[in-house]
Amino acid sequence: RLLSAGARVVGKTNMDELAYGPTSETSGFGPVTNPADERRVAGGSSSGSAAAVAEGSADLALGSDTGGSVRIPASFCGVVGFKPSWGAVPRDGFVDLAYTLDHIGTLAPDVETAAVGFDVIGGYDSRDPSSALATGISVGECAAGLTDASEPADLSFGVPEELLSDHVSAAVRDRFEETITALEAAGATVEPVRLPTIEDAVYVWNAVTNVEFAAALRRNGLPIERPGPFDTSRYDAASARQSAAGVGFGDVVRERALVGAALLDRYDGRHYTRARNVCATLESEFDAALSDHHALVSPTMPVVAPEVGAWQPHSYDANADEGLTVPLAYNTRPMDLAGVPAVTVPDGGDGLPVGIQFVAGRHEDAHLLRVARTFERVRDGDA
Repeated sequence: RLLSAGARVVGKTNMDELAYGPTSETSGFGPVTNPADERRVAGGSSSGSAAAVAEGSADLALGSDTGGSVRIPASFCGVVGFKPSWGAVPRDGFVDLAYTLDHIGTLAPDVETAAVGFDVIGGYDSRDPSSALATGISVGECAAGLTDASEPADLSFGVPEELLSDHVSAAVRDRFEETITALEAAGATVEPVRLPTIEDAVYVWNAVTNVEFAAALRRNGLPIERPGPFDTSRYDAASARQSAAGVGFGDVVRERALVGAALLDRYDGRHYTRARNVCATLESEFDAALSDHHALVSPTMPVVAPEVGAWQPHSYDANADEGLTVPLAYNTRPMDLAGVPAVTVPDGGDGLPVGIQFVAGRHEDAHLLRVARTFERVRDGDA
């Protein structure tokens, strides 16, 4: 679709293996460094796409977002990253990570360019049944609709308390509060909201993703061996290297596959069924929070981009100096679980990039992009 619209493809970008990882450090080609500071990661899994846009090598890039993999690198690199509603962009040809969570999104220097790309790639495709959901979205008209962006005084924002708790570093919190102050000064209404199920989202995301990933591997002819009697030693990195099929996969991918296989085989899918029920609850909570607000707003990432080698995937300690003890994707995974659209926009502050995340209801993609464009105007002093 991009080629048919006249776009030029200038290169292939690096990424985390099979889209598993928030920093790009699990790529077979080595980590992608951040154009804002080459000592730091670009974020993952769509790391190369964000870095290419940030350094000016590309006007538009594609990424896949299953737990934040468009928004994470966009936030770390200081560009716009748009994750549409689930099903808005067809995924024919895309290698599944977790079918019910995978979204294809756009990364660009600004909201308008991200919207132009979405207008081209979105919409129904008979080769992906889930894309039938796109018929409820104004795909093809989003960029043009940005001229109708609301005035800040006409907008009401909800701030989910769960996404602004102690896991957010002081530096990011300060920048976010400056953003809220700017929105309020422009006339917008900002109020706290509650999404209590978000606190379970980390564990639910792991259950859904690991099971769907293991199932996808089996479906594509890469059987994962059935676990034997329960033995925790079987699930460390060393045993993962020996136990999972799929020659050539790295440790992170193999471990995920083993965990997914265990949840499928040992528990007959019970945990997966419970996880999907929690997703439905989470979607209802988003609907309730958005019933009184035009969009939700939060920090996209709890910290600025960590230095290469600082993030430890097993301890979830992305920056020990700031005491982060949750996954980097804590603020991005809930939107994938609920299938709602989300976009991260750079806050425009000094220092390392910080992204501001806006969220709207499912299929309200065009509205969300207009909200994001309004924020750009406030940030740039045009509103």
